[in-house]
Amino acid sequence: MTAHYYGGLFRSTDPILESRTVGDGGAAFDPRYARGTSFQPQAGGMVVAIDPQHSSDLWLVNTAESNITRWDPTTTPPSAVGTFRVGLPAGECPGSCCWEDGCNMPSRVALDGQGNVYVASQGFQFQGSVTKIAADQTDCIDRNNNGRIDTSTSRESLDYGEDECVLWTRHVGPPNAVLRALTVDVGDAQRPDGYVWVGGFNTRTLYKLDPLDGTVINTVETDLEPYGALVTGDGTLYVSTLGSGDLEAIDTRLARVRHRHQNPVELRNGCQGSYGITLDRHGRIWTNGWDCPDAIAYDPAENTWCRVTIPGDQAVGRGITGDSAGRIWTTVGGDGQSHVAWWDQSACQPGESNAVPDAQIIRAPGVIRGPTAIGSDSRGNIWVAHHDTPKMLKIEPNNDHQITVFEGTNRVYSYTDFTGINRRMSLGLGTYHHEFQANCDAPQWTQLHWSASIPPGSTINFSVQVADRRHKLDLATPLTVADIPGSESPVHVGQLLDAAGIRHHAFIRVKATMTLGADQSSPVLRQFKMNWSCDD
Repeated sequence: MTAHYYGGLFRSTDPILESRTVGDGGAAFDPRYARGTSFQPQAGGMVVAIDPQHSSDLWLVNTAESNITRWDPTTTPPSAVGTFRVGLPAGECPGSCCWEDGCNMPSRVALDGQGNVYVASQGFQFQGSVTKIAADQTDCIDRNNNGRIDTSTSRESLDYGEDECVLWTRHVGPPNAVLRALTVDVGDAQRPDGYVWVGGFNTRTLYKLDPLDGTVINTVETDLEPYGALVTGDGTLYVSTLGSGDLEAIDTRLARVRHRHQNPVELRNGCQGSYGITLDRHGRIWTNGWDCPDAIAYDPAENTWCRVTIPGDQAVGRGITGDSAGRIWTTVGGDGQSHVAWWDQSACQPGESNAVPDAQIIRAPGVIRGPTAIGSDSRGNIWVAHHDTPKMLKIEPNNDHQITVFEGTNRVYSYTDFTGINRRMSLGLGTYHHEFQANCDAPQWTQLHWSASIPPGSTINFSVQVADRRHKLDLATPLTVADIPGSESPVHVGQLLDAAGIRHHAFIRVKATMTLGADQSSPVLRQFKMNWSCDD
């Protein structure tokens, strides 16, 4: 006798705390498994959006400790909810920062479509490496098979190899490549959360890594020394360099250099400096000037540059970021007293240079030096960390730019998208996954059904992973089973598994990856359900 079952995701205005698999009603939307998506009753389903009620944690490296701390920004003060050793044990160098030879020197941070975190350890006169950390404990690996996930939940880290949420660390490039650029691309059907790209400054090489295990699967020789990197919604990777406003465009799908965009020297009165890099909602790539009292932006759509100037004669800063309200924020002060400047993206006018009003300069209280990391959380607050003074700043734009100082960090030498919000805003994508458990150990997975609305240019991709234990799902190879538009409901997942030579097991993870259309309209996923059968 064969019994047939199904489980599904259905719309709900009352999300529950944990997922459930049922046979006659479906499971409620669970925000824990959403990355850049949220349930919106007025839309009638799940859409691509940054949910303001679901905060983005702050992933801040402690360069002098060879680790990274995950901070919850919703508590006062922010609480450390995990600290993870990164890099190689031989390069730990406690207390050293920030350009020491023979040490890991972790710096750049990037998040993928699932919120998993990658950390590049630079490795001056040492072996550089990249470390991957799972954002959700369901993706961690019970390596010692003790039935629980052993991981840090505080400011204290476990030893190398003991934290089961640290998924892998891999050597990248030769010793002294100096890994100074890091980003995650848009991915493809096989790796929908994105491939990892890390740049070797001394080798002038970009290395493309497989996110599953860190294997280098491609390299691109560049004409500049990679210092910063980001990816736009069309899949183009832009890499910047230190001390020059030049940008190089890389085709991530073909793994080759597409074009080099020269620093707009005349617009900048002969100045050429650059440091951090970010993206605004219009797809413009911003870098701040360091030795130049400015920030510049390149618009790929129009092939034009613009400039904003920062009042004062000190170094502009290292970090630069955008927020969901359409503002750009940069640190100011270099290695000196911490300041922050902000301006609306509309200040970018092709071929023009506009000054930031002095009223839009926010000065840190007391003596706080060396601003580096700056980023926005999903509630719109701006966070700044420092490599000299072990303090964090919280700036509340919606509360008259109130500034609050917190203790806790240790030599944060980083200036990348440490919350992941800029990536989600710029790529216009989000994901949601649901894990089903069959009623038997050897089920036959059958049909995947869904109901969705697809505006022009928007897409939904469904992929599955199968394993005999829930905690092994993250190790399973993803298989694309539907691309919408194109695929029609239902699709027979079991037949696709068989064709790919993948065995049916008791657990299956179904993940939907959703992208915005050309006019920023979102697809709406109203429901999906997975069928299976068990032989009694």
